[in-house]
Amino acid sequence: MAGFQQLEAIEWNEKYLSSAKHDLSSSAASNISLSELLDISEDRPGSEKALKLHEVKLKGNDTGLGSIDLRKNLAALYSARSAGVTEHDIIITNGGAAADYTVFSALLTPGDHVICQHPVDELLYKIPASLGVDVTWWNADPAKKWAVDIDELKTLIRDNTKLIAIQSPCDPTGAIVSKPALEALVELAEEKGIAILADETYRPLFHSILPSDDDFPPSTINLGYKKVVVTGGGDSRSL
Repeated sequence: MAGFQQLEAIEWNEKYLSSAKHDLSSSAASNISLSELLDISEDRPGSEKALKLHEVKLKGNDTGLGSIDLRKNLAALYSARSAGVTEHDIIITNGGAAADYTVFSALLTPGDHVICQHPVDELLYKIPASLGVDVTWWNADPAKKWAVDIDELKTLIRDNTKLIAIQSPCDPTGAIVSKPALEALVELAEEKGIAILADETYRPLFHSILPSDDDFPPSTINLGYKKVVVTGGGDSRSL
């Protein structure tokens, strides 16, 4: 089994971030105090109540899948546009990276083949590589606003292709997989019996597209294919 490779983006940030005058690389929210957070709240009483963590009752009988209340709320969020997602379809992990690792380690074995959209967050191709999985990049086209080509994807599929990994919106380009491309991807994957991992950490940070636009993409989980897993990261990404 291959060892885990250094994450080049993190290594670069650690080297230069402290001396940079302007930081254009980070996607997380800036450091902020709870008082400052309350100052910008549109519902200060509600926010004050939510931040009284010392009054929160901790449940010791939830399963290892995570808080049942949280899972129900997430299921309702994903069922807003298309019914069918329940709390039994949701697992809570310690961040999006842990979710991605859980999916890869559960579905893949050494010698399997994965196709990964590129460029994306390094973890999406370095995690499977560390598990002894062969990874092929599905390169987006910068000349076409980083669009992906379904016809090219068809040429990358092998007999041992087990999973296709995408990220939408994408880190670092901000590009999205459009609704037509997403539907074509799901149709192709379903035809071949290939699982899809859709990292939607940056949803709903869509740029230059509105929910009323024809190409506005739904969550991949809402497209009706049973072999789809959607992962998402911390709340800071969409603040």
